[in-house]
Amino acid sequence: MARTKHFSVRSGKKAVSRTKARGGESSVLVQPDGSDNQGDLNGTPMSQNPNTPKNTARKSARAPPTPSLKGISDSGKRKKHRYRPGTVALREIRKFQKTTHLLIPAAPFSRLAREVTELFNKDMRWTPAGLLALHEAAEYYLVDLFEDANLCAIHAKRVTVRDKDIQLARRISGRRMW
Repeated sequence: MARTKHFSVRSGKKAVSRTKARGGESSVLVQPDGSDNQGDLNGTPMSQNPNTPKNTARKSARAPPTPSLKGISDSGKRKKHRYRPGTVALREIRKFQKTTHLLIPAAPFSRLAREVTELFNKDMRWTPAGLLALHEAAEYYLVDLFEDANLCAIHAKRVTVRDKDIQLARRISGRRMW
């Protein structure tokens, strides 16, 4: 059995480990992290090979950390604040329940009323008070219909009003199209 003797010799910056055996002497390059680096086929150690980068533990060799700030997208712009679904709807409901003004704009409603009237009688005219009365009646009818349709949707364990809820609300309350 061959007896081996291990010892390290520091030459400059590299630590060289030499193993003495009966057959002779061989040198092995030891990296600072403790791993043996045998080198390439010509005997040149890997750390001296110009094609391979050195494995150093310097701060400059590390990749810069990527900033992961909450709310900033890839383009660097801050995400727009969004409320949770339903929050804005509930706020709008409270706002519109406090007010008494009409929700449908007056000019489009007036054009629609005049267009529908023209289908039946070309010579009929509207007074502003008549248009206002029709406008208020139409809004009252629609709000009442949507309230009933909402109750139908809640009864069906849904939060979204569908067309079948409106049809059921009209049928139960006796509202008919003429």
